[in-house]
Amino acid sequence: MVPRRSFTIDTEKTTRTTYVLGTELTVNLNRCAPPQSKFFSIKCSPNVHYKITLQAKDRNAVPYPLTPNSVLIVTMDAVSKTANDSKLSVRYYGEKTEALGDALLHLTAVEISLDVDADRDGVVEKNNPNKGSWKWGPNGHGAILLVNCDSESTYKKTLDSEVDEISKVSDLQDMSKMILRTNGPAELPEGYKLTMHISQTTSESVRVFRPQTNVQKDNVWKHKLLKLFLKDYIMVVGTDMLTQKVPYLGGKTELEFFVEGLHFPDRDFDGLITINLSLLEPCGKDFPETPVFTDKVVFHVSPWIMTPNTLKPVEVYALRCVLRPNNLSFLWERIMDVLKKELGLDDEDIIDLPILFKVLEEKTYPRAVAYYPDMVNMIVLGDQLGIPKPFGPKVNGRCALETEACSLLEPLGLKCTFIDDLTPYHKLLGEVHCGSNVLREPSPFKWWNLEL
Repeated sequence: MVPRRSFTIDTEKTTRTTYVLGTELTVNLNRCAPPQSKFFSIKCSPNVHYKITLQAKDRNAVPYPLTPNSVLIVTMDAVSKTANDSKLSVRYYGEKTEALGDALLHLTAVEISLDVDADRDGVVEKNNPNKGSWKWGPNGHGAILLVNCDSESTYKKTLDSEVDEISKVSDLQDMSKMILRTNGPAELPEGYKLTMHISQTTSESVRVFRPQTNVQKDNVWKHKLLKLFLKDYIMVVGTDMLTQKVPYLGGKTELEFFVEGLHFPDRDFDGLITINLSLLEPCGKDFPETPVFTDKVVFHVSPWIMTPNTLKPVEVYALRCVLRPNNLSFLWERIMDVLKKELGLDDEDIIDLPILFKVLEEKTYPRAVAYYPDMVNMIVLGDQLGIPKPFGPKVNGRCALETEACSLLEPLGLKCTFIDDLTPYHKLLGEVHCGSNVLREPSPFKWWNLEL
């Protein structure tokens, strides 16, 4: 449906407005007419088009008969080169077709489109009709947003989502691109401006950045000096910032934005993010501007996905030391019950590996930790298992715990290799799984293709 905006004209003064391509302006001619008006005629610039809804019997009569339901619908097919360069006039006539007054309208046509990758092909296409909604499934649509939960910092490992600025350009790779495409005169008419805005709820889950656009590079030294004080990328909307003016660059231009997800979907957050861009029109002194056009895009934040160990490994990364883990008490029976319920498992689907725990007394509360290297905390590389060496009692010259693990796992086609991680990892309350990370081939299935 074509966006439509109601508008009024006046025979006492010239009216000015900005028109956005792809929309319609509607004017109730009867309400704007001088008293005793019975007819009207219309003249306009070549790039201004109009049609009239009439209920009179003779629809071809000129001047047109004025009825209570005479509505003028105005459109334009090209952007303006300068402000107020297009005209439309309505002349009203009395009973004897005597002229009663002229209403003059000056128009500035611009093109505005806030765009995202709504068809999920890696390209931010122009004005996709589905950019303002989300649909699941292989035939669905809607842009995708990642949670920026890694850290670009080399030393101080703070999550990027907890830092409200972009410190490295590489951080942009974790964000979704959004483009504001505009076309029109060099400047908007006086008093008009573009603003981006989000809701209070949305601000808790997203931030939007854009590059600086007002740094002049004609003076190299001046530019270098300014870079010491100005950020290369500034936050437009996000935490504690619900709305902000965005620059209109003039001519046919594109302004890139980078959208950062802050939280994964959960029971209190459905994952949908709506970002709005509005063209505001001045309403006079001491009155707030009025939005005359609003474009919106919708993202869906990617759910939290644990990479399964069954995916093919590409590369293994190992640490020289392990950070102390969070204080967690393992309620193993409860965990087993949850796993069986949520994953539909039976007892025979679960392999029990022997382990002995000890109680570690701490200031807050005691917790259980592995007494010897816990074989469960292994790394899985295809059919190869890197298992913490448990150093159990020897039976017939072989570790009884290793023998038990092999008897349970090798019949499944898995090969067990036991790794001595006692000093580098276990004594720091971790195992080989804690001190390593495996880069795996991504799953061929795309989560957004789920039928929900």
